[in-house]
Amino acid sequence: MSDAIPYHVRNKTPKTPLMADYLVNRCGFSIEKAKAASAELTHVKFLKNPVSVISFFERIGLEDTQIRFLISWRPKLLTASVGNTLEPKVKKRRWLKDVTDRIEKGFGLSRGSGKFVRAFYAITSLSKMTVDAKFRIFESFGWSKSDIVTAFCYQPHILALSEEKIRKGLDFFMNQLHYEPSYISRCPKFLMYSLECRVVPRHAVLMHLESNNLLKKNPCLYTLVCRTENQFLEAYVLPYKDEFPDVYNGYICKHK
Repeated sequence: MSDAIPYHVRNKTPKTPLMADYLVNRCGFSIEKAKAASAELTHVKFLKNPVSVISFFERIGLEDTQIRFLISWRPKLLTASVGNTLEPKVKKRRWLKDVTDRIEKGFGLSRGSGKFVRAFYAITSLSKMTVDAKFRIFESFGWSKSDIVTAFCYQPHILALSEEKIRKGLDFFMNQLHYEPSYISRCPKFLMYSLECRVVPRHAVLMHLESNNLLKKNPCLYTLVCRTENQFLEAYVLPYKDEFPDVYNGYICKHK
């Protein structure tokens, strides 16, 4: 396609034959198809907007055959505003495709799965650079890509956590409690909770109860962390309030 049309033609009020001629000469339409398309554009007074639209299609990488197909399919596209209509729509579609491709290819979730919807909402607020940076944090703690993907599939919002929160969580669970990535990746809610207000205080209570043989069954920390505050108090704190007031007071103080 040639780059432009003469100024006197671009700003001249066209009759239908002129629009048809333009589609033939500029876009490579057959005369019949050019006339059919221009029949829907009789209200167009100037060729300036069609020129802008076609130039935009070329800028985004459409080939001649694709441009002809679009105009034949919807001739009124030539009257659309490039800045207000076409560019935002193209950007949105490309953005959506980028997000869905990242979820499908990067995390192995199909578009028809329920987890895909949750993952979509989690990823839409994150740039690829941000996701990559958080991947590197997990990898620095010895996580494989498979471990990270598993955690994400269970809890997509894990990648929305701040880098500091991820690091602190991994340091506590892996370096202090010696949990393996394969375990944490299947219990990623661990990382969603507050260390200071929930995980560490409940871990301290659990350690005390276990060291004094006060539990008939030894629950795992994950079970305790996932309990509501009332459930945890009633099961693991209040029954031992009088016998071990320091434990009770220490836990309560953490929540003031």
